[in-house]
Amino acid sequence: MPQPAARSQITIGDTTITSLPDGFGAHNPDVLFPGVDWTTRPGFLEDGQLILSFGSFLIRAGGRRILVDLAVGKIDVDVPGVAQLKGGSLLRNLAEEGLSADDIDTVLYTHLHLDHVGWTSDVAPLPNTPATNSPTGLTFARARHLMSEDEW
Repeated sequence: MPQPAARSQITIGDTTITSLPDGFGAHNPDVLFPGVDWTTRPGFLEDGQLILSFGSFLIRAGGRRILVDLAVGKIDVDVPGVAQLKGGSLLRNLAEEGLSADDIDTVLYTHLHLDHVGWTSDVAPLPNTPATNSPTGLTFARARHLMSEDEW
Protein backbone atom coordinates (compact mmCIF):
# COMPACT_ATOMS: atom_id res chain seq x y z
CA MET A 1 0.00 0.00 0.00
CA PRO A 2 1.43 3.41 -0.93
CA GLN A 3 2.36 5.81 1.85
CA PRO A 4 2.85 9.58 1.96
CA ALA A 5 6.24 11.10 2.57
CA ALA A 6 7.43 10.87 6.16
CA ARG A 7 7.43 13.84 8.53
CA SER A 8 10.77 15.63 8.35
CA GLN A 9 12.34 18.78 9.77
CA ILE A 10 15.11 21.27 9.15
CA THR A 11 16.38 24.01 11.45
CA ILE A 12 18.12 27.12 10.17
CA GLY A 13 19.20 29.44 12.96
CA ASP A 14 16.13 30.08 15.13
CA THR A 15 13.69 28.89 12.44
CA THR A 16 12.37 25.34 12.21
CA ILE A 17 10.48 24.07 9.18
CA THR A 18 8.63 20.78 9.52
CA SER A 19 6.98 18.88 6.70
CA LEU A 20 3.63 17.57 7.97
CA PRO A 21 2.21 14.83 5.72
CA ASP A 22 -1.55 14.60 5.28
CA GLY A 23 -1.97 11.84 2.70
CA PHE A 24 -1.20 10.81 -0.84
CA GLY A 25 -2.55 10.29 -4.31
CA ALA A 26 -1.82 7.16 -6.33
CA HIS A 27 -2.12 8.58 -9.86
CA ASN A 28 -2.28 6.99 -13.28
CA PRO A 29 0.97 8.39 -14.71
CA ASP A 30 -0.26 8.23 -18.31
CA VAL A 31 -3.21 10.49 -17.47
CA LEU A 32 -1.12 12.96 -15.47
CA PHE A 33 1.82 13.02 -17.90
CA PRO A 34 0.73 11.66 -21.29
CA GLY A 35 3.49 10.51 -23.61
CA VAL A 36 6.15 10.07 -20.91
CA ASP A 37 8.25 6.92 -21.26
CA TRP A 38 8.34 5.77 -17.64
CA THR A 39 10.83 3.00 -18.46
CA THR A 40 13.46 5.76 -18.68
CA ARG A 41 12.58 6.90 -15.15
CA PRO A 42 13.16 3.88 -12.91
CA GLY A 43 11.93 4.23 -9.35
CA PHE A 44 9.31 6.87 -10.11
CA LEU A 45 6.38 4.45 -10.16
CA GLU A 46 5.11 2.15 -7.44
CA ASP A 47 3.00 -0.75 -8.75
CA GLY A 48 2.48 1.26 -11.95
CA GLN A 49 1.21 4.33 -10.07
CA LEU A 50 2.81 7.74 -9.55
CA ILE A 51 2.60 8.47 -5.81
CA LEU A 52 2.28 12.15 -4.88
CA SER A 53 2.26 13.25 -1.25
CA PHE A 54 -0.02 15.92 0.18
CA GLY A 55 0.92 17.96 3.22
CA SER A 56 1.72 21.25 4.88
CA PHE A 57 4.81 23.00 6.14
CA LEU A 58 4.93 24.18 9.74
CA ILE A 59 7.24 27.14 10.28
CA ARG A 60 8.24 28.04 13.84
CA ALA A 61 10.10 31.33 14.03
CA GLY A 62 10.18 34.14 16.55
CA GLY A 63 7.31 32.68 18.58
CA ARG A 64 5.15 32.34 15.46
CA ARG A 65 3.54 29.12 14.28
CA ILE A 66 2.74 29.32 10.59
CA LEU A 67 1.23 26.65 8.34
CA VAL A 68 2.01 26.92 4.64
CA ASP A 69 -0.90 25.33 2.78
CA LEU A 70 -3.55 23.12 4.35
CA ALA A 71 -3.07 19.88 2.40
CA VAL A 72 -5.95 17.79 1.09
CA GLY A 73 -8.12 17.21 4.18
CA LYS A 74 -10.15 14.20 5.28
CA ILE A 75 -10.78 12.42 1.99
CA ASP A 76 -10.84 8.93 0.56
CA VAL A 77 -11.77 9.32 -3.09
CA ASP A 78 -11.36 7.10 -6.11
CA VAL A 79 -11.39 8.84 -9.50
CA PRO A 80 -11.64 5.81 -11.82
CA GLY A 81 -8.76 5.63 -14.28
CA VAL A 82 -7.13 8.74 -12.83
CA ALA A 83 -6.22 8.47 -9.15
CA GLN A 84 -7.02 7.26 -5.68
CA LEU A 85 -6.69 10.07 -3.12
CA LYS A 86 -6.43 9.63 0.64
CA GLY A 87 -5.88 12.28 3.27
CA GLY A 88 -6.57 13.12 6.85
CA SER A 89 -3.28 12.88 8.79
CA LEU A 90 -2.41 16.57 9.12
CA LEU A 91 -3.92 17.20 12.56
CA ARG A 92 -2.38 14.00 13.96
CA ASN A 93 1.04 15.00 12.62
CA LEU A 94 0.57 18.48 14.07
CA ALA A 95 -0.27 16.92 17.46
CA GLU A 96 2.91 14.83 17.24
CA GLU A 97 4.73 18.17 17.09
CA GLY A 98 3.01 19.10 20.37
CA LEU A 99 0.58 21.53 18.73
CA SER A 100 -3.16 21.80 18.14
CA ALA A 101 -5.13 23.78 15.58
CA ASP A 102 -5.53 26.57 18.17
CA ASP A 103 -1.74 26.96 18.39
CA ILE A 104 -1.41 28.06 14.75
CA ASP A 105 -1.40 31.85 14.38
CA THR A 106 -1.04 32.15 10.58
CA VAL A 107 -2.09 30.10 7.57
CA LEU A 108 -0.41 31.01 4.29
CA TYR A 109 -1.84 29.62 1.04
CA THR A 110 0.59 29.39 -1.87
CA HIS A 111 -2.35 28.81 -4.22
CA LEU A 112 -5.91 27.54 -3.98
CA HIS A 113 -5.82 24.09 -5.58
CA LEU A 114 -7.84 21.44 -3.73
CA ASP A 115 -4.72 19.73 -2.39
CA HIS A 116 -3.64 22.99 -0.70
CA VAL A 117 -6.89 24.03 1.02
CA GLY A 118 -8.35 20.76 2.35
CA TRP A 119 -8.12 21.62 6.06
CA THR A 120 -9.50 25.15 5.69
CA SER A 121 -12.71 23.82 7.25
CA ASP A 122 -13.85 20.50 8.69
CA VAL A 123 -15.05 19.36 5.24
CA ALA A 124 -12.58 18.96 2.36
CA PRO A 125 -13.72 20.97 -0.70
CA LEU A 126 -14.33 18.15 -3.14
CA PRO A 127 -16.50 18.65 -6.22
CA ASN A 128 -20.03 17.26 -5.85
CA THR A 129 -19.87 17.12 -2.05
CA PRO A 130 -23.41 16.54 -0.71
CA ALA A 131 -24.99 19.55 1.02
CA THR A 132 -25.25 17.42 4.18
CA ASN A 133 -21.47 17.71 4.41
CA SER A 134 -21.44 21.50 4.74
CA PRO A 135 -18.51 23.03 6.67
CA THR A 136 -19.19 24.17 10.23
CA GLY A 137 -16.17 26.45 10.68
CA LEU A 138 -12.47 27.04 10.14
CA THR A 139 -10.10 24.32 11.29
CA PHE A 140 -7.52 26.94 12.30
CA ALA A 141 -10.05 29.46 13.60
CA ARG A 142 -7.55 31.53 15.62
CA ALA A 143 -5.15 31.92 12.69
CA ARG A 144 -4.96 34.76 10.24
CA HIS A 145 -5.42 33.27 6.73
CA LEU A 146 -3.32 34.86 3.97
CA MET A 147 -3.09 34.46 0.20
CA SER A 148 -2.03 36.60 -2.74
CA GLU A 149 -4.52 39.03 -4.20
CA ASP A 150 -4.46 37.11 -7.50
CA GLU A 151 -5.52 33.91 -5.74
CA TRP A 152 -8.35 35.70 -3.93
